[in-house]
Amino acid sequence: MPEFLRDVPGRLFLAATLLPLAAFFVLLLAGTVRRRFAPNAKPSALPGYLACAVLALAAGCSIVGLSWFLQDTAAFHDQPKTMAARWGERVEWLSIGGWKADTRTARSIDLGYRIDHLSALMVTMVTVVGTLIFTFALGYMKDERNAKVEDHHAHVHRHGRFGRFYLYLSLFAFAMLNILIADNLFQIFVGWELVGVASFFLIGFYTERKSASTAANKAFIVNRVGDAGFLIALALAWTHVGSFNLDVLFAKAPTLPSEVLWLLGLGILCGCAGKSAQVPLHTWLPDAMEGPTPVSALIHAATMVAAGVYLAGRCFPLFTPDVLLVVAYVGAITMILSALVAVVQTDIKRVLAYSTCSQLGFMMLALGLGAWTAGLLHLLTHAFFKALLFLAAGSVIHGLHHEQDLAKMGGLRKKMPVTAYTMLVGVLAIAGMPLFSGWYSKEMILSHVVGNAAHDGVARPLLLALPFLTAGLTSYYMFRLWFLAFAGEPRDRHAFDHAHESPAVMTLPLLVLAVFSVGVAWGWPVWNVEASILGHQLHEAQPAIVGTRYEAIHHKAHELHLMTTWFALGAAALGFGLALSRHRAGTLLTPGLPVYFARLFEKKFYFDELYDRVLANPTVRLARVSALADKRNEPEAFQIRSLDGALNSIADATVAAGGLVRRLQTGRLREYVLALGLTLAVGLGILFRFTR
Repeated sequence: MPEFLRDVPGRLFLAATLLPLAAFFVLLLAGTVRRRFAPNAKPSALPGYLACAVLALAAGCSIVGLSWFLQDTAAFHDQPKTMAARWGERVEWLSIGGWKADTRTARSIDLGYRIDHLSALMVTMVTVVGTLIFTFALGYMKDERNAKVEDHHAHVHRHGRFGRFYLYLSLFAFAMLNILIADNLFQIFVGWELVGVASFFLIGFYTERKSASTAANKAFIVNRVGDAGFLIALALAWTHVGSFNLDVLFAKAPTLPSEVLWLLGLGILCGCAGKSAQVPLHTWLPDAMEGPTPVSALIHAATMVAAGVYLAGRCFPLFTPDVLLVVAYVGAITMILSALVAVVQTDIKRVLAYSTCSQLGFMMLALGLGAWTAGLLHLLTHAFFKALLFLAAGSVIHGLHHEQDLAKMGGLRKKMPVTAYTMLVGVLAIAGMPLFSGWYSKEMILSHVVGNAAHDGVARPLLLALPFLTAGLTSYYMFRLWFLAFAGEPRDRHAFDHAHESPAVMTLPLLVLAVFSVGVAWGWPVWNVEASILGHQLHEAQPAIVGTRYEAIHHKAHELHLMTTWFALGAAALGFGLALSRHRAGTLLTPGLPVYFARLFEKKFYFDELYDRVLANPTVRLARVSALADKRNEPEAFQIRSLDGALNSIADATVAAGGLVRRLQTGRLREYVLALGLTLAVGLGILFRFTR
């Protein structure tokens, strides 16, 4: 490559990141001008078209950059299997000086970007999937273009929120892309918080619904709990390394005290658990369904929840074996609990929400077992088929005039064939059926599960059994969803009669995502995942990341690959067979479980009730007691039964003293002379008394 072109591909990724930010500022300025000079003008679709066009341009930049990345293998032929940045730049943003041993020292916080195997693939995935979601939203959010639309849930008018919706989406896209290309933890944290702010606005977009505002608050607060751990990790990195830059942290990690490295890894894990909805910080994600369905697709597929798994993969060298074991168990517990809850859900979006939690658990389990390539490959494939599933669910909701209850669906494949069969592709992919993208990544994870058990012995049986059980449950509840929505006879004739296929602006993204959901992980021959773009590029980077022990597990997993394949296919087939038999028997809507298990799953293992009783309610009661002590209605002066009264009493005493002194100032000269004479007499008396 000519020297003057060497940095161009990296700057294409930088441009792809900054383009959504530019769209955000343009939409913000346009909205401000419209409200100032034309407040009664009818909103147009222009903000949506602008945001879609800008993100499509960003996707084009990232695709060109990725193609350049894949072709320019000779540039780093001396380091073919490292995570060294292929392209990157860095500038000093803030310098913090100090004095130590009579020598001035300074530490700096940098801003920069780094493009390697992982970031190149992730930026391309986010921009491509994001463009399709943005396009889908043009049809789904069409009602928001009207100047005034009567909401059917509340007697309110919504005044043109279409532009504001794309304003938030553009900020969301920029924040996520900033996380992906950042070369230091501080910059990642800035994007991390911007993602949280944008998600707060988007989840609570329907401000007239109390449930939406409550869900937005819950997502924001729960993520702040996880971010507290991330802040501790940042403090440790700054204190013991003096830098947030990832390459510096990786280089100095072996020299850090073991307890510092352990706490650093746990702090990062806390942040990842909050963003990626891992137990016990998973409760916000299902409630985030209160936002518009395109928002659900963006959060669950390509952006917010992907950030946690991405950060765990990016910071993998900072995780000690003990921390990795915690990661594996957190992932295993999350995937099985979420799968069990999904089995009994009847809201189409909540089934997919708990499915997302479960698949994220799969990814974290893989990372915890050292299957770096498998976990991140599943992150990439999951983005496409989960975006497809959510957008297909949005198409169903749109076609049924905002009906989400599976109990009122049935037979919709006759009215909505494109939606039905594209969603079936997503179901087959997430269930792990052969030659669909999810099969490659899920089977690779399960191979590492078996390889880990073979290498270490069956010392941790849960880490061996739970993934296969979850794979079977995933197949069951996803086929259950499809059968309830699209197969059989209509269960609500009124809803069925008024159902209709979505417009082309919504079905075209479904078709594109269906193609990706099938072939995004294909190699040549198609069943060879290590020859695919995703698997090969990630596998190239793995040896420098995971170390020798996990490489041994990888080889053991490869030896047992064929046996694992049959077990994985058996689990998926068993789930499909159970869903099909219950569909034919007409019992899919009943839990088919003992009452106490059904109740436990329907109540989501009582996590929300536990948090309300242990954390939320005591905090609210303490706040009320504090308010009573602080704000008591005390009209009379000098009432000190509350903090407010005590402070007011000090003010009242000061005012009274001032009034007394003011009354002594009469302006009569003879009274002042008399006061001076009396003061002099008293002073002389005191002096005479003490000098005798």
